[in-house]
Amino acid sequence: MSNSNDPVPNGAMTKLSDANDGQRHDEALRRSEERYRALVEATSQAVWSWSPEGANGDYAQTQQWWEKITGQTVEEQSQSHTGWLDVVHPEDREAAAIAWSSALSSGIKYDIEYRVRERDKGWRHIHARGVPIRNPDGSVREWIGTLDDVTDRRRAEAEHQRLLREVEAERGRLADVFQHAPSFTCVLRGPTHVFERANERYFELVGHRDIIGKAVRDAFPEVEGQGFFEILDQVYRTGESFVGTDARIQIRIDGILQERFLDFVYQPLWGVDATVSGIIVQGIDLTERRRAKESLSRVTAESERQRRMFETTLSNTADFVYLFDLDGRFTYVNKALLDLWRKELSQAVGRTFFELDYPHELASRLQRQIREVIDTRQPLRDETPYTSADGTRAYEYIFVPVFGSDGSVEAVAGSTRDITDRRQVEIELRDIRSRMEAALAASAIGTWAWDVPADRFHADASLARLFSLKPEDISGAPLSRIVDSIHPDDRDRVVALVTQVIEDGSHYEADYRVVQPDGSWRWVNARGQVERDEAGRALRFPGVVIDVTERKHAEADLRKQTERMRLLWEAAAVLLTTEEPDAMMRGLFAKVAPHFGLDTYFNFMVDDAQEALRLESCFGIPAQTVDSIRRLEFGQAVCGAVAMSREPITAAHIQQSDDPRVQLVKGFGIRSYTCNPLLAGNHLLGTLSFASRTRDAFDPDAEEFLRTICRYVTVAYERLRLVRELRDSDRKKDDFIALLAHELRNPLAPIRNGLQVVRLSEDRGVRERSQAMMARQLTHMVRLIDDLLDVSRISRNKMELRRGRIPLADVISSAVETARPAVDEAEHKLAVSLPAHPVFLNADLTRLSQVFSNLLTNSAKYTQRGGEIWLSAQTSEGVIIVSVRDNGIGIPRESLPHIFDMFSQVDRSIERSTGGLGIGLALVKGLVEMHDGTVTARSEGPGLGSEFIVTLPVHGAKLEAAVPEVEGSPPAAVVKRRILVVDDNSDGAESLAMMLDLIGNEVAKAHDGIEAVDRAERFRPEIILMDVGMPQLNGLDATKRIREQPWGRGVIIIALTGWGQESDRERTREAGCDGHLVKPVSLPDLERLLAGMNR
Repeated sequence: MSNSNDPVPNGAMTKLSDANDGQRHDEALRRSEERYRALVEATSQAVWSWSPEGANGDYAQTQQWWEKITGQTVEEQSQSHTGWLDVVHPEDREAAAIAWSSALSSGIKYDIEYRVRERDKGWRHIHARGVPIRNPDGSVREWIGTLDDVTDRRRAEAEHQRLLREVEAERGRLADVFQHAPSFTCVLRGPTHVFERANERYFELVGHRDIIGKAVRDAFPEVEGQGFFEILDQVYRTGESFVGTDARIQIRIDGILQERFLDFVYQPLWGVDATVSGIIVQGIDLTERRRAKESLSRVTAESERQRRMFETTLSNTADFVYLFDLDGRFTYVNKALLDLWRKELSQAVGRTFFELDYPHELASRLQRQIREVIDTRQPLRDETPYTSADGTRAYEYIFVPVFGSDGSVEAVAGSTRDITDRRQVEIELRDIRSRMEAALAASAIGTWAWDVPADRFHADASLARLFSLKPEDISGAPLSRIVDSIHPDDRDRVVALVTQVIEDGSHYEADYRVVQPDGSWRWVNARGQVERDEAGRALRFPGVVIDVTERKHAEADLRKQTERMRLLWEAAAVLLTTEEPDAMMRGLFAKVAPHFGLDTYFNFMVDDAQEALRLESCFGIPAQTVDSIRRLEFGQAVCGAVAMSREPITAAHIQQSDDPRVQLVKGFGIRSYTCNPLLAGNHLLGTLSFASRTRDAFDPDAEEFLRTICRYVTVAYERLRLVRELRDSDRKKDDFIALLAHELRNPLAPIRNGLQVVRLSEDRGVRERSQAMMARQLTHMVRLIDDLLDVSRISRNKMELRRGRIPLADVISSAVETARPAVDEAEHKLAVSLPAHPVFLNADLTRLSQVFSNLLTNSAKYTQRGGEIWLSAQTSEGVIIVSVRDNGIGIPRESLPHIFDMFSQVDRSIERSTGGLGIGLALVKGLVEMHDGTVTARSEGPGLGSEFIVTLPVHGAKLEAAVPEVEGSPPAAVVKRRILVVDDNSDGAESLAMMLDLIGNEVAKAHDGIEAVDRAERFRPEIILMDVGMPQLNGLDATKRIREQPWGRGVIIIALTGWGQESDRERTREAGCDGHLVKPVSLPDLERLLAGMNR
């Protein structure tokens, strides 16, 4: 709008206004820029601006600030936009670059902290910030920001954290002091006095009652009315402390109300608002002290009573008490002296020493002394030896004149005391004193005296030697002359203690070190007491100094040994509770490393092939280098050398060493190194090394301790091995039990089916084939059980061999015959090659044939149908080497070391179909070793076949030929007999009785020993087949009872048992059995035995 009366047109006014606004804007801009410049110059930060187009940037001062901080020149900064990153810490460089580039690309604020290289050394912390300044269209025109050196702030923060940790540690120490204070102490909070904390002494006072968090009136209801709660209320209300002395309190402890006496103080605790927030209670339980005082009073009263009694009975003292008349004759003698003389009173009164048979010289002296007492009217004391029936002893006596009412001497009283023991003690004390004086003269004990007002110090030669000074140098010298010899770290403390003693008169005692001329020091213990005048001023300060160096060393050694024992205990706990080796070693190293300045360890173990060392665990080396040391050959580097020599190796100053063995660890920056073998007896398990980058050598104590740690680790590894073996054994046992159940069921199924066929079929041919099949399965089951028994006998050293001179050809022929069915069934080709000349062995034909038949059967089982098996033998230097080789499925390399273990089951592809308990090869190994031979297994791996090599000694000398057991001879005709079958297994007894009945015998049965004796007496059998293991009465005892009867002496008794060793046969023979059959009994065996009985 415009006012028509206004002399200036609106347009002109508008222009004038615009001009004024422009001037004001320029002035404001100028003032703003001046303030900005002033702010930049005043701040410690570097302020910068930067334009994306490179124009209008203002960072010259920033570059100078940057050069001052980092030493990077302006020219070096200007070489590129990222030149400033060259001085950023490598760990921060990438983050700093990304932050700046992200800010540029996104236009967001720039805020980051990083470290830069300091001009002189080290690193400084820089806080960089920047904000974008935008154009009207939103694009970034320029960046403005600051660089702030926050190094001091970061250091202050770190120092603040350190101080916080120290405060926390101090708080913990104060809490420990509170807990273990000798007085009872507790803290109560609030007007109801709730227990916040209490120390152990307080809990002991109140019988360990549960009090924390409870108000005092709730915690101790029995104290109500005794005044203590009211005083607590008063202290809380007024803020004034209360001190109680010898206060009586009744408190319930373990359910019993007890009386205690206390000295205590209630001290208010003030809150931040200057009000009482709680009360701290401190005090001492005087109960025991009070009781002791009362007891002392009672004892004192009793002592006074005893004293009066002793005075009354003085005449009966053990001392000799007597009286003489003026002629020297006894008028009274007490019982003690009469006992010494072996006389009655009537035999002594009226007699002189002469008449009592005293030695003439002694009697004369005593009579003269009595006269001297009478004449001089003075007591006389003397000593003399005297010989009585009890031997010669020393006596001290005194003669005292007895005055009458007229003052004249009317008698002489005497008292004699045996001083023999006292004289002996005095002699011993003189000897002890003499030896002590000599010891003190030889020991390092010095005496001194300080004239305090004159500051003159005087000391003996011993003290001068302790301080390595000349006596004349310290005689009369000021105290400072002595103080100068004290160790600098102890000097201020000793001077302060001396000053305190001079001021308050307390006793002086201090331990400190005295520096010797060679720079070493000795520990001394100084003690003294200030002497003062009547006004309390210190005049003289005497004392002694004792050399306690050895004691200090002993104390240090004891502390060291205690710490080492604790460390060993903690190490053992780690080793015994950790199952995984790497975790075990890392846990152990964490315990041990801080005590010995360790940075690294290497744990190598011998590999399974016993050919090299493999890295089990390590710490403290770069991860990228671990793969390069995973395997070390014996003799390689320090660990390999230790493994080869089995002796420890310690290396010092490695960084200066040219020893080729340490070059590997030298590259890791290691300065000292110690390596020990892990030996379990004579078996090398591996090596364990410890190393340090901070110390050049290990002292002998450290080496010995680390050697002990290595022995602990050896035990730990052996424990882990035993645990693994035990678990493996348990697994094998479980697998074996499951497999045994499976293998026993296999023949039972066709036997059961065969029984059904026999029952259902009327075709004779079918029945006979079924019976043949059942016989084969039964034979297989028997052979399975026999193998188990054989392995058991071998493991218990119960197997007995019937050795003789037999041809190898017979052994192989028997083995091939036994294995032939298995070979033929699988359509294998079997080639046998034996030496052209006869080879004789000292062997058991049956058992050695069993070895090779097992090996052949094993090859047949684990070779695919239509495979090839080779059995060859050749002699070499007194032994025969027999090889059984096949082109079967082979054996994995890792299974070879365990192939002969009991119940070993190699997971082969066709094993599940061929069966096996895993005992055949264990039986082979046991039988071969019983023949003084060896057996080994070879295989190139799965699918490449396997070979078993048996080596046996050849015997050229003529030996007695072995007599093979004849199993196939035809039985003689059986005569009908009366037979009693005894077996607690009803089915076993019934089936055997049926079989005997079918071949024409008259049979009876019994099912335990008692029934057998009774049935035999009624049945009168000619033959008894007696089971051995039965309830009620076993077969051996039943046999003995039968033999005791007249009718039983001619009966043939045959033992039936599952045990067939020679020792078992001997036991049955001793019991009275005529024969021994091993279950299960076959019909041919039974027929042959009965036929033999007929013959």
